[in-house]
Amino acid sequence: MTQVEKILQTIEAVTTQEELEDLIAKYMAKASQDETFMAALLEVAEFLKRSGYRDFSLHLLEELYNLHPGEWLAYLIAESYHEYLLPEKAKAWIDLLPEKEDPTIELLRAKILSDHQDAPAAMDIYLALIQKFPTESAPYEALAQLFYDHQEWERAEYYYQVLYDYFDTVVEVAPIRERLLELELSKEMVQKDRMDELYKDVEEFTTAQEPYQLALGYERAGVAKRSAEYLRQAIEMDPDHLNAQVMLLDLALENDWKQEVQGQLEWLGDNLPPYDERILHLVQTLPENIVLPDALTTAMVDYLGLINDQEDLFKALEILANTFIQKDRPSDFLDLLNQVLENHDNQKYFQELYGQIYYAQGEAVKAFEALDEAYEHQQIQEKNLVIYEQLLIENMKDMDGWDDEDSWESE
Repeated sequence: MTQVEKILQTIEAVTTQEELEDLIAKYMAKASQDETFMAALLEVAEFLKRSGYRDFSLHLLEELYNLHPGEWLAYLIAESYHEYLLPEKAKAWIDLLPEKEDPTIELLRAKILSDHQDAPAAMDIYLALIQKFPTESAPYEALAQLFYDHQEWERAEYYYQVLYDYFDTVVEVAPIRERLLELELSKEMVQKDRMDELYKDVEEFTTAQEPYQLALGYERAGVAKRSAEYLRQAIEMDPDHLNAQVMLLDLALENDWKQEVQGQLEWLGDNLPPYDERILHLVQTLPENIVLPDALTTAMVDYLGLINDQEDLFKALEILANTFIQKDRPSDFLDLLNQVLENHDNQKYFQELYGQIYYAQGEAVKAFEALDEAYEHQQIQEKNLVIYEQLLIENMKDMDGWDDEDSWESE
């Protein structure tokens, strides 16, 4: 058993804070006489840190520093406080170290200054390190992140691009590439050529989010088919990527890809969670003459009670009306309409839907009355206005007093 293992075994047996303090005091006494034991305690402190015993690790390091003050111990303590998001304590310890050309210490100093809301001083250190150590990747990466955090997009993009172009063998390229894509998407005008250049040599992706982000970019650049290709890749990697599924439906609708539309509607109906807010997005983007699959019809019916905007509610009911009519279920929609509008404070807004459904059921008088009221309040769409005018013309002779339903020509 090594010395480190023996120390850890002893520590594991401690049950109280008092026992721990006594044990550390004994270790410090021994470390003052034996440098190898001090080195073992440093290993123990690192192990405790990795194992999540933050306070114990820091306490041990600070005791070792009190025993043998040194720059490396001060650095380790400052680094720990920085990692634990305690910038005041981190700065107090890093300030014990004189400024020097050691890139490890100066990188940490800059990060702590950044945490301490002194970004200009941190930037100066990073720039000085880049000048002194132009082949080291860490200052470029830290400076790029600092500019990104402060929303200085152009400067952040510059240093990320340097990393991508010149340090691709020493840094993980995929996150850098994703960040460059993100910065491109943040621009008002997305450049297709820029995305082509970034991804010209990429044969596979590590996550579904990357092809999804690319799809967003190509869609904004006006390249719908390329966007759809990347959406399909994202979906292949993550079949449950709902945002990619919804976006692919949007693209299919915009470009009249009928088969794709139907496939996406079926998938969304089977996979959207109950009461998912993306149902409202479907309401706002689907054409009113769409015919929903059964599962999506049920999902939209269930969501109606969560729609607060009157126009959105009308659009949802309009989509459902067309779906029920096309499936020869107008009476079911009439029951739904009565239920939804039972306590609604502006039922006149929805009269044309009554007219539409009554007409589908062959109830011409009720259809005309509902459409007439909608026309009176100037709340009637062109397709229903055509029905209204047709009914009006066919029965012009009876305008002074309605005949019974048998006198009407029903369709």
